[in-house]
Amino acid sequence: TRRSSDLFPSHDTRFLNGTEENTKNIYKRDDASGETAKLISFYEQASAKETIDLAKKKSDFVIVAIHCADKLCNAEELSRESTRDQRRFLRSLIDDGADLVIGGHPHYFQGGETLDQGKAVVYSLGNFYSTMHNPPQYTIDCGCVMIVSIDGFENISYSFMPVATVLHEIEELLYVIPLAPLEGGAYSWVTQTQREALLGELQKIRKTLQDCNLSEEQIPIQFL
Repeated sequence: TRRSSDLFPSHDTRFLNGTEENTKNIYKRDDASGETAKLISFYEQASAKETIDLAKKKSDFVIVAIHCADKLCNAEELSRESTRDQRRFLRSLIDDGADLVIGGHPHYFQGGETLDQGKAVVYSLGNFYSTMHNPPQYTIDCGCVMIVSIDGFENISYSFMPVATVLHEIEELLYVIPLAPLEGGAYSWVTQTQREALLGELQKIRKTLQDCNLSEEQIPIQFL
């Protein structure tokens, strides 16, 4: 694989909260010739394919991460289930040449699918950390870390480690922890209320992994 300096990041804004992209002049500017130029590069499917094609010339493995709010593909926020339009849209980026496509926006782990030639789509990895604390709708930060493994024969495999961001109530610090060790009594500082909620989330994540025929990453002992 290529050096990290050869990575090809690209960013396109899809929408702006609270207003439509073309209703205010703050999204445009007039250059010296009097022509109007865009200040913000808004997402277009054609330009996404062009970016993927260019990235493929500079890298061995192309990952697309995209926010899937309902303005683009009807992904539902705070939902554990992906939508048909969401899945169709993410697969279209594989058709455009991406090797791995990761969606965002729902805040819950929604699973995904592995495709031919080692390609994969993840509908949503869930949360690593979010400030969206609006009980009872949304109370804990759980999701998965995705592990991509490529062996010497360029065979690609994927696995998922369920994790959570948990508040240490005494230290008043946030810790990111793998969830599986909770089953063995790890993390003595986690309160009983937190533990019960996190174990419940772990079971829901595992059910999604099973339904999608995806593998859970085994936790090395040195993590404990």
